[in-house]
Amino acid sequence: MPKCHRAIACSRVMSGLSVINQMASRQHGVALAHEAHTLGVAREQLRHLVRTGRVDRVTRRVLRVPGAPRTDLQAVLTAVLDAAPGAFACGHTAAAL
Repeated sequence: MPKCHRAIACSRVMSGLSVINQMASRQHGVALAHEAHTLGVAREQLRHLVRTGRVDRVTRRVLRVPGAPRTDLQAVLTAVLDAAPGAFACGHTAAAL
């Protein structure tokens, strides 16, 4: 790949990573892959970020920023995001939050 194409590809990856980091910073270190795609991160960019270890795929739907603290809140939010749109924590789990 010519040098200029590599720079463009790198720029896109960093832009995709920036989008995911911004989302995850508001959501205990996790983000929905679909939301990232909706905000302009191409599926191939997501695959590349996961392949290179810049983002962890926790479930098919949920991404995690490496280095984000693993907390109970993160685990609950991961489960809620992975469940379905409109899902929420309830009962003892919600009370503990």
